[in-house]
Order: sequence, then structure tokens, then C-alpha cells
Amino acid sequence: MKIITFILFLIVPSIILSNEVDIIDLHETKTLDQIVLDGLEEKNNDLEDENINNTIEESPESSTENDNDEATVVETDTIGLENNLLNELDINYIINILENSKNIHSNIIKNEFNDFLLNYNLDDNDKNSRDIYFNVVNYFYSIGEIAKAYKLIQTIDIKEDENLNFYNLVKINYLLSTYQLENICNLKDDLSYELNFKNQIIDKIEIFCLILENKLSEAELLNSIMQETETDIDENYQQLFSLLLKKEQDNNNTTLILDKNININLIFLYSAMARIAELPLNETFLNVDPVNLAIPIILNKSSPIELRIKAANKSFNKNYISTDSLAALYQSVDFDSDQLNNPEKTILSLKNNIDILMSFYFQLINIQIFPSERLEALINFWEFSQTNDLESIAYPLSYKILDSIEISSEYVGYSAEISLVYLYNNNF
Repeated sequence: MKIITFILFLIVPSIILSNEVDIIDLHETKTLDQIVLDGLEEKNNDLEDENINNTIEESPESSTENDNDEATVVETDTIGLENNLLNELDINYIINILENSKNIHSNIIKNEFNDFLLNYNLDDNDKNSRDIYFNVVNYFYSIGEIAKAYKLIQTIDIKEDENLNFYNLVKINYLLSTYQLENICNLKDDLSYELNFKNQIIDKIEIFCLILENKLSEAELLNSIMQETETDIDENYQQLFSLLLKKEQDNNNTTLILDKNININLIFLYSAMARIAELPLNETFLNVDPVNLAIPIILNKSSPIELRIKAANKSFNKNYISTDSLAALYQSVDFDSDQLNNPEKTILSLKNNIDILMSFYFQLINIQIFPSERLEALINFWEFSQTNDLESIAYPLSYKILDSIEISSEYVGYSAEISLVYLYNNNF
């Protein structure tokens, strides 16, 4: 019966297609870093608004009609059941559900399931409720929704929670992944030293912060002490530490070779250190954790632009970054005037680099002056994306550009393609 009830809650909620769309500001003056961070913050605010709206219960209006009374009872029971459903299930059963849900392929079902989890209200005084909350946070963290995991943690008091160390680790890695280094250096003094036990992450962050403050002698001293107390020397960290101290040298030609036995809980620290050292990352680095490391790679300007765009495309398709963020990165690819003025030659030379070509087609649209030429460039962009199964990227990126063109009867030949863009963006 529990299984049936749970499945009903995944299917019953009405799925409403919103008429809101992501708008691309082609004249945005913010840095790419700020656009990405603003996008994450906007997603967090949307999450908070959804949680608030979903917890508001309107007082039922009094009615003398029996059918209205019955409807009120059903609505009240449904709200109560939704809030308490997880509490009625065995924790091991919930863990299995969360693990199996990672294999959901339908975005609609996945979003409904995630929304259901995000509405769970923690009861601080109930051990079972705290265990459920921990597993929900861990679920979002493990599927790459680190922003949601972080936001959930921010809404509760974790000081006395038995999962304090895990929650602090999520906070640390979120701040590192979004490059909020000042916040991470302020946070380190409030962390429980128990978190340091397995991988000495607090000591390593302390040393990193000393380097950021240009206290190099203190950093070297603390690093020497840490090495003496480490059972197994963290060669990845020591490599990055050494390169950071030599960052005045040119590191662009330095290859960062990570040890195979990399500690996944330290990968965000490594990515932040690599960025400060102006070290280019390679695809091997992305493969360590392709979900959670996308944003650090996107923000690492020393990394190959092909890798950054590949990471951005994957993140966008998983709804981890906004349309603005992706458009800003596409616009940042450096094509010279000769390439833009000779598109056929450029397209031929880049035929084996699909990700860069997407950016090139996108930039071609934005340099067209006349509406007819801009629409023609849009059509070429759509056709290329369809050939390479990238419509899910091309249509959202095209929306504002298309909306700026006054559609008339002379474009009737493109009506099907134009309609697809509006339909894809839920503008019916």
C-alpha cells in the first residue's frame, strides 16, 4: 500500500507548463562569473519561493453544501498526507527509492519527484525525520544538485545535528564550486575539527586561504606540519600547493595530472586552487565528477574553451545553469574578424568541433544587421543543432533573438521552425 501511495504522489500532481521563458540579455555587462552565480542564486530563490508557496494553507471557506464540505476534507487530507508521507515510510525503503530515482530519464517526472522532496519539512526533535532530511540532502548532492542541497541546509539549524560534518562538507564544496573564496575563508573558523579527520580538509583550506592572503611563509610552515601528520601524503594537493607558490610563472603550459586515487570530497578544493594558479584543466578532470565539476570548469578561464563549452552544454541540459550563463560563455569564444567574415571556411575548419561550432553559429546571428539576414542565420543555427541533437540548447538561446524580429508574411517559409522555438519555450 505504501508503494502505491508513493507512486500516486509522483503522478497525480498536475504538470503545468509555464509561460515564463528565460530571456537572454545580449548586452549584459556582468562578468561570466557573476552571471553564473546570479543564475544559481536565482534558482535557489525560486526553490525558496516554491517551498513557501507549497506550505501555505488557505483557510477553507464556510459552506452549507455537502459537496463543498467533502472537497475541503479531501484537500486537507491531501496536504497532510503529502507532508507526512515520508515519515510513514521505513528509512531503508526511502533510501532505496532515492537511489533508484537517479535512473529516472523523464525530466517531467524527475522534476515532480524533486519538488516533492523539496517540500519535506524537517522536525528537529524527531530522529527519523532528521535521518530522512539527511538522505534527501545527500540525494541532491549526489545527483549534482549541489545548489539545492546547500539551500536546504541553509534553512535548518545544523549546530547540534548528528550529520553536522556532512552538512558542513556540502557547504564547503558549494562555496568552492561557485568560487566564493572569501566566504569559504570566513567559514573555516566555524567548522568542527572532526571534519578534518579523514582528509585534513580544514588544514588544507587554511593553507589555501593563507596563500590567498599572501601569507606564504605561514602557508609553507602549516603545510610542512600537515605533511608530518598525514598518514598518506596527498600528492594532488601538494602538486597544486607547489604550483600556487610559483603562480607568477606561466602555468598555462603546465599539465595538472591528478592521482588516480583522488579523494572526491577534495575535488572542489583542487578546482579552486587550480583556478587561482591559472592552471588549465583537462577532460580527465571533468570525468572525475562530470556533474558537480561543470561550474568550476566553466569558470576556469585557463581551461580549453572547448572543455568549458562541453561542460556548459551538459550543465544546461540538466538545468544546472541558466540560459544567460550559457549565452555569455558562447559569446566569450574569441573568433577573429576573418573567421566571422568567412563563415563557410570557418565552419569547414571546425567541422570536428561541434561545441565550438555551436558558439560560432550563435555569434553569427548576433552580428547580422538586417532582420532577414538575422533570421537566415537563425535557420542555419537551428539546422546545425538538429543535425547534432542540440535543439534543447539552440531553441532557448534563440528565443529573445527571434522575438526581436517582427515576423511578417515574407517569412512564411520558416513558419514551422519559428513555431518550434516558441513552443519549446512554452510561449503558445
